[in-house]
Amino acid sequence: MKPSTYYELNEKEQVKFLKETQSNIENGHNELLIKMNTIVKRSVKSYLSDFFVHDLYVLNEREENFLWLVRDFGTNLIQLDDPEFYKGHWKWMDWYKAIKHTMKTKAFYYIDNKNKTIKKLSPEKAEKIMNDLNIKYTDNFLKRRNIA
Repeated sequence: MKPSTYYELNEKEQVKFLKETQSNIENGHNELLIKMNTIVKRSVKSYLSDFFVHDLYVLNEREENFLWLVRDFGTNLIQLDDPEFYKGHWKWMDWYKAIKHTMKTKAFYYIDNKNKTIKKLSPEKAEKIMNDLNIKYTDNFLKRRNIA
């Protein structure tokens, strides 16, 4: 379901959708989603729509690599294979920094959505992945513009 469609539902319909989606994952065969759902059930206290609406929508749309941030109050997916720049910066690095500085992250995971795998990361490893990609995408951005 598109996130915009979810937010058009009334509260009762939203709760029903979240429960049905969780049940579908638990009774399904996608091991990646089953593992992610287990982490959400164990760690996330509220804003379950972050995972069941937003994250699942992106995971269904893109077979890419992601950094998944899990918090007491929701989750965030960072698209690692998207080199898009916004106002001269790799947009996902800006997003990562905003989350890191405003929300307490309990755990970081590397999601390989093509191979359907998940790996827990230390905060330092997550930071290194983001910094390395930021350098790579910035260098490519500058080269394309003949700035470097």
